[in-house]
Amino acid sequence: MTDPVVYNGASNNLTGKGTPNPKLLIPQKDKMDAPTTTAMLAIEQWCNNLQSTGGGGGGGGLPIPVPSAPIAVGTQPQGIAATPDSAFVYVCNSGANTVSVISTATNTVIATIGVGTTPVGIAITPNGLYAYVTNNTSGDVSVITIASNTVLTTISGLGAPNGIAIDSGGSFAYVCDFGGSVHQITIATNTVGSSVSVSDAIAIAITGTKAFASSFNTSSVIPIDLTTFLAGSAIAVGPYPRGIAINNPGTEVYVCDSGTNTVTTISTATNLPGATITVGSNPSQIAMLPSGSGCYVTNNAANTVTPINLPANTTATNITGFNAPVGIVVLPNGTQMYVCNLGANTVTPITLH
Repeated sequence: MTDPVVYNGASNNLTGKGTPNPKLLIPQKDKMDAPTTTAMLAIEQWCNNLQSTGGGGGGGGLPIPVPSAPIAVGTQPQGIAATPDSAFVYVCNSGANTVSVISTATNTVIATIGVGTTPVGIAITPNGLYAYVTNNTSGDVSVITIASNTVLTTISGLGAPNGIAIDSGGSFAYVCDFGGSVHQITIATNTVGSSVSVSDAIAIAITGTKAFASSFNTSSVIPIDLTTFLAGSAIAVGPYPRGIAINNPGTEVYVCDSGTNTVTTISTATNLPGATITVGSNPSQIAMLPSGSGCYVTNNAANTVTPINLPANTTATNITGFNAPVGIVVLPNGTQMYVCNLGANTVTPITLH
């Protein structure tokens, strides 16, 4: 029997019979079965993230993350997106050429949909009717009807598509082509229209009439005016920028600098870089809390997720227990997030308390 643990408030200092212990560690987890080990790890994480005021992830007003048992999906899951009603999560299995559909009520896979070759990115229309999946190797986009979980059509001629985003009105999808472009797709007709030059385009995020695309090999982010569909001057960030997201007020862009283990912020008003936030090794993707109070970054080489308090841009305690995490999404209702484990062919659901 171990000594009782006492929580000492905002200092996050846990003590047992008066002896300070910086972290709660539950003994002999290696002797437990898998479900019990998962539960014990969640208890450890929860206790070590406790705050006297709201807390979560080790600091600020972030929710407290409680991971559940990973969900088996297809091979090498990467891209992930949630329906607007928070009822389902769609996962791109890049090694299986499929998309897994997860019910967020039961955290079980309810459908598996065949798509093109090497699906890596996904976006869902604001009305929740369609999912657009970028297939990197086959050079096309699969359009999935959400109601039936079947492929409606395939849009070809897109080079090497990666990241994808849909505008708030649901009129256009914007596809990053690693071959050097961002393509515009008209949702109503599922046809490719204009393109704008962006070297090694890998990820894109939209706010209002502006988009920001990560240019992987140029250490920059390219702003795009969606009214004229013209690119602006390159914004210098860290090397090998990947995942990109925009905060809830729409005032700041957050981009993962995978080469320096940092996240760089950019003002959407001035296109100027701001803060540089240190996270884990090889940051890959980023997801925002709908409340605007924080975001989460997957660190692919560190097997962790870093929470960031917004707008302070301070990091909280890393969430552990992943396997080469890549894609990440927070449900629109803010109650759960899901992390793709590229190295384990699973998705980890995390309740946000």
